[in-house]
Amino acid sequence: MALCRARLGAAVSSIHATPIVFELTKSSRVGGWLSTVNSSNQLTLGAVTVIGTGNTPLEQVQPVTPRYYFYDAPIPKLNTTFSNITSLVSPIASTDFEANFGPVLGTSLNTTQLSLLRAQVAMAHAKGIKVRYWDQPGWPISTRNGIWRQLTAEGVDLINVDDLLAAGGFSDTSNYW
Repeated sequence: MALCRARLGAAVSSIHATPIVFELTKSSRVGGWLSTVNSSNQLTLGAVTVIGTGNTPLEQVQPVTPRYYFYDAPIPKLNTTFSNITSLVSPIASTDFEANFGPVLGTSLNTTQLSLLRAQVAMAHAKGIKVRYWDQPGWPISTRNGIWRQLTAEGVDLINVDDLLAAGGFSDTSNYW
């Protein structure tokens, strides 16, 4: 069975949109399709995990039980503002790659950037949270591929890509990149 992870973002104010979007998940609950957390804080994985991203208000996610939707926490704040977040609320945390690390000069992160990456991955993984970085360098191709390799080697769980053909060649046995 293939798993699907849905991330929700809204082009309108999230305070008003979030309840409406999450209400739309009701029909998927009947068949047991959605991952859920019950009132005893037990997680049951479904084929679809709905994760509110962007400006989803945490206060509209965290206290709800049973809950059929989750929160995309900001990676850089997992050890400060969002230190109380666990994988039961946020199975993934993400951030803008460039805003987090700054520009990449060459084909890999420098030592300062790599230290930050390792600290963020360790913090998230200690909480059982998977990490996702978006907006990685796309050009030059050698930088993009080098960053993909480095993120994977350092334990990043999800890598956003715009070039699906290039990403499709990504594996330990592929010499594509």
